[in-house]
Amino acid sequence: MYEPASLSRRLTTDLLRGHLGFNGLVVSDATPMAGLTGWADRATAVPLAIEAGCDVFLFPVEGVDARLMEEGLRTGRLSEARLEEACLRVLALKAALGLHRRPVSERIATLDEARATLASPAHVAKSETIARRSVTLVKQQEGLLPLQPARYPRVVVIGDYPEPLMPIMPRRSYEPFLGVLREAGFDVREYDQASLPTPADTDLIIYLLGGEATIAATGHGIDWGRLHGGGFRGSMIRFWAEIPTVMVSFGQPYLLNDAPQLGTYVNAYTVQAPWQRAVARKLLGQEAWEGVSPVDPFCGDPSARFSGPLPVRG
Repeated sequence: MYEPASLSRRLTTDLLRGHLGFNGLVVSDATPMAGLTGWADRATAVPLAIEAGCDVFLFPVEGVDARLMEEGLRTGRLSEARLEEACLRVLALKAALGLHRRPVSERIATLDEARATLASPAHVAKSETIARRSVTLVKQQEGLLPLQPARYPRVVVIGDYPEPLMPIMPRRSYEPFLGVLREAGFDVREYDQASLPTPADTDLIIYLLGGEATIAATGHGIDWGRLHGGGFRGSMIRFWAEIPTVMVSFGQPYLLNDAPQLGTYVNAYTVQAPWQRAVARKLLGQEAWEGVSPVDPFCGDPSARFSGPLPVRG
């Protein structure tokens, strides 16, 4: 009962097709991934994925998986009826898309065409709507929000900039968020471990964290030493008892587990530009907070719900 979804008949056939009535094409997860390779050897997984209800086996090993599929068919681990059903669904989708009537040049958009489509007014408006409705104010210190440049003019931003998951992905930037703050009149500067922020030169600290929960990551918490710099000494630094602080997570929604005493915390779920701008506007009071957390961001820790008073300003 604990097998991966791609190998689970209970999920793919009984639940998805039987109970929910889904009649489309079912594609397995990427089959080189650890969730599958850590569960079963390939000779077992290849025919089992199709027999369980998948119609497409994603990312096969060339010269290996077709042979394993045939062996599964001969040994009875994969039935001819299920294989024929999978083939029929694949052919039906191709026919529905008209792939047999159009050349490849007409079926696949160019990169410029794809970018233009994604950047169309309708798509941009939809992204902005989803962002506005999803970002979640998890906790706040009374009196901190909305942020006003007259009260917190000097802002230090502490951001994480992890390597992209794939080499083709662009490096992370928080410029959409920072642009809204600068336009509103805040004096924003990047964190400098050689000159730590103090109440004398900093009115507000904003953490911008974009680490996503992926299987490629060895951990999903806050690496304080890397974030603050200075290794062990940096890992012990916490600013919020003396300087008002906001933390925004644009990825992992459970970071309060590593910062339960933090007073003001936001989950935005993705680092994409519309979500960055939505968080900034809401922190400034330009939009209402609409998001409802889909998880327990307090990680079962009652103390994480406590916000405490704002630091006393001299």
